[in-house]
Amino acid sequence: MPDPTPEQLEAETEMQEWLEQHEQVTKDPLGFGQIGDTVQNLIAAAGAGQFAVAPDIGDAIIKNLTDVQQQAVAIRQRAQRAATHPQLGGGYAELVSRYVQGIAEGQAGSAEEVMVAFGQQVQQLKDAVATSMESYSATDASSAGNLTNAGGQ
Repeated sequence: MPDPTPEQLEAETEMQEWLEQHEQVTKDPLGFGQIGDTVQNLIAAAGAGQFAVAPDIGDAIIKNLTDVQQQAVAIRQRAQRAATHPQLGGGYAELVSRYVQGIAEGQAGSAEEVMVAFGQQVQQLKDAVATSMESYSATDASSAGNLTNAGGQ
């Protein structure tokens, strides 16, 4: 892998400063792994002005992310239904019932906890895309001004 360019190093520094300034946590306690890190990096890049998305593409991304959020809400609702104490009988069935209830809601790493965190990350990603659309517009306006000035007008 080639050494990073000075521009890449500067962008990385700006992203890190933005993360520190906004106290973004890069640790992922719920196991999203690289996906969670990627979302945090996109948020940092957008916040530092290092990531720009054209408005038409950004709108399409936000629409699709909204669809993902809606699906996550539906999954959460199904998990909440599973969390209601299923009447499976006594003995072993009661143990299974408590286990299903704990996985659905209440214990660390439950479906409820994971889906809430996932929904929050999707929202952060949507916000990063919106910010990157603003960066695109600002860059586009600046470039248009430069072209106008270069043409002597």
